Amino acid sequence: MSIRRGLLGLLSVLLVGLPVAYFFLVVQDPLPGTSTVSIDWPRVRTLAGPVSEGPRAIQSDVVARGTFVGWMICAGCGWDEVAMEYRTYQLVYANGESVVIDAVHDPERHASSPMMGDYDEAAFTRQSEALRRAEHILLTHEHADHANGLRAVIGEPAVRERMWIPDAQRHSAAMREAGFSEAELAGLPVIGAVIGGGSAEGEYHAIAPGVVVIPMPGHTPGSQVVYVRRSDGAELLFLGDIVWNARNLRERRGKARLISWVAGEDRGPLLDQIAYFADLAAGEGPAASGWHFVVAHDPEQNARLIEEGFIEAGVKPVEPIYSGR
Repeated sequence: MSIRRGLLGLLSVLLVGLPVAYFFLVVQDPLPGTSTVSIDWPRVRTLAGPVSEGPRAIQSDVVARGTFVGWMICAGCGWDEVAMEYRTYQLVYANGESVVIDAVHDPERHASSPMMGDYDEAAFTRQSEALRRAEHILLTHEHADHANGLRAVIGEPAVRERMWIPDAQRHSAAMREAGFSEAELAGLPVIGAVIGGGSAEGEYHAIAPGVVVIPMPGHTPGSQVVYVRRSDGAELLFLGDIVWNARNLRERRGKARLISWVAGEDRGPLLDQIAYFADLAAGEGPAASGWHFVVAHDPEQNARLIEEGFIEAGVKPVEPIYSGR
């Protein structure tokens, strides 16, 4: 009888405990009601320089595809499969110069990674060539699907000197997991005096005309938002993996605790950041503007940006329209 009571007690605990654990780990998304994130947008815009000198176009290639499950994207978003894209972006200037944001992983890493689908080796080759001709190379953060593609060119001195990899990225364990050793990154340009004649104000760094990076640790220690203002005045925010899908912004949803813990995210700051950018997307707060959010892994969001003319499909060799900016 005592064994029976014990089994019934254990079953009762499981029946109560499992739903509670599921709700806590997978469903609950406790974003703060008011974010404490503060970005000085007037200062960012000043650092970006004259509007007319910004990039004339933003081009993008899908190098790889995969799928996640809904709750992995955002807390409480169910069990349906959600398509994922892995993209690189090339900012193109009128004089033929360019800036590359993110370098998608190589075919070998793709083949060994879970939940991956199609891979476009031609797009990876185009990405590598874009890295070789870029004046500046930036990473939104140091995970392999955004950084590992640098392995194709990191041994080339002319390319290394154009890589803008801050200490928070180069010393991160995530960068080791992406395939880079400390020694391999040690000879890259020192971040402080910004390379290429850029400027810095506090923690904001102007990398090129119309391009300012804003440190935003949380998803990884070296995560940063990239502010881009095109020469026509359009403002885009490259969010990296602060969110994986624009649904987080539309519905003001955080990431599930379980996936944040597995990904090694600093959950408190990250939820604060999601709340901040969700409020910006909703047009709330003192910094409300006509923002265009670049969510690299969201096929629907990227398709909208392409349809509306903010991004061009396909990374192409760039030629100057005229000499000088």
